Amino acid sequence: MSFKKILDNLVSRSGAKGAVMVAGDGEVVEASERGGVSAGNGPLELDLVGAHNAVVLDLVKEVAENSELGNVESVMVSTGTARLAVTVLKEGYMVVAVMDRAARSARVLYESKCARELLEAEMG
Repeated sequence: MSFKKILDNLVSRSGAKGAVMVAGDGEVVEASERGGVSAGNGPLELDLVGAHNAVVLDLVKEVAENSELGNVESVMVSTGTARLAVTVLKEGYMVVAVMDRAARSARVLYESKCARELLEAEMG
């Protein structure tokens, strides 16, 4: 299964507006928005969302490691108009799902976890 198809399923099953898979350096690997838009071509600017959340995730991971809280699996970020579910993948990759503030965060986190398993299997 391709990264694109996995992200498409994440978006459709979770109700997210979009999702992006990002490398540790902030480079977009693949993205999906409602309506099938790919990376960098849609209104959500998922390439920017992904790159900025790489920085946020690094900070949260550092705090967790220094506090002996264990490995970070996911982080929820709320803004004035949206919520972002950032899920850690192996080898420094991550998935960022963008949703409305009214969306069910637990559903998006669950579907992101399911997508993580598929994406990591696809990564090899």
